[in-house]
Amino acid sequence: MKMTSELKKENVDELVGNNNADTKNLIVRLRRWTEIQRRFVKVYREMFAGFNWPYSKSMFEVLIYLFRIKKGAEPSVIADFFYMPRQTMTTLLDTMEKKEFIIRKPHPTDRRRKLVELSAKGKRTISKLLDEMRSTESQAMSAVSDERFNSMISVLDEVCDSIESISRTRNSGESN
Repeated sequence: MKMTSELKKENVDELVGNNNADTKNLIVRLRRWTEIQRRFVKVYREMFAGFNWPYSKSMFEVLIYLFRIKKGAEPSVIADFFYMPRQTMTTLLDTMEKKEFIIRKPHPTDRRRKLVELSAKGKRTISKLLDEMRSTESQAMSAVSDERFNSMISVLDEVCDSIESISRTRNSGESN
């Protein structure tokens, strides 16, 4: 769903009045950014739903994580990676273990700790799903030229760099 700039600017006029063009432009750009982010998440969810994955998106993401790191990880490390409470991760891992997607192994140097690894079934399952995703993403990306893709990545990098810089400045000011 694309909104016209005119419609957006009319709505912005109600917020900031007619006086500040820079503020209006910023609000319009931020709204469009938010719309695109939401649309991307929605489209990705729709794509994900098309894979007939009967389990949670969190389970899928943990499988991908374990597949990519190629070795075991402690539950606390996985929870921290996904910004998920540790008790929630434990519940998710319990479910994944019951479904035979993962195995828990003793930590090699600390008996109190465990490592989580993909089981053979987990590896087969995530490999199949990732192949389907890669195929879909490849088809989608073929519609975008390398030049436009690189330009998009460059803009996103600039925005992220700017946000990081602002955050560092703000955070350093708070600690003084």
